[in-house]
Amino acid sequence: MTSTELISAYREKKAGEDLSQLAERISYRPFTDGNGALQDTNIAFRTAVTDQLLHDFSIADIELIRQLTDEEFNYTSHLLYHNRLHQLCYYLYELGQLQDVFRIYNAKYNSKCMDASCMIDREMLKLRHRIDRVIAYVKDQVDTDPCLQKCCPGLLEELYDLFEFPDYENDAVYRKYINGYFLD
Repeated sequence: MTSTELISAYREKKAGEDLSQLAERISYRPFTDGNGALQDTNIAFRTAVTDQLLHDFSIADIELIRQLTDEEFNYTSHLLYHNRLHQLCYYLYELGQLQDVFRIYNAKYNSKCMDASCMIDREMLKLRHRIDRVIAYVKDQVDTDPCLQKCCPGLLEELYDLFEFPDYENDAVYRKYINGYFLD
């Protein structure tokens, strides 16, 4: 299966269709190579899929992008090497789904790889929304599901800090920067 075929299969998925076999193609699958180093069987394919999406992703790809992000986080956490985690967080930021604030926070603040953590801008936590809307959403979600507070303990504090001390003049300036980074 090619990366194009996998992306098409996700895009053409019917409601209730099981894509677990396809998900296996992008999952983090560790193995020890002949030198005793930990590697990932699917890293090359996952990278190809991620890169192919760069100039052609939309909300139709959200399930695939979330799965790629989760698998890339696992890869980054175990091998202490980042590959495309920053790029996948950019996709989530651009798609602007508030529920992904927890996924981006996890990628930035819970990764064991300092490079990955530093590359992911905290500005991405806003997901192209006003910061007060993101804060309200997170408060509501944490009140509903206290487990979210345990997995993302500093999220609200980080959002309040971003509200008081923004990293960029405004959202347009950040968007110009991040789009230039990935698309130019």
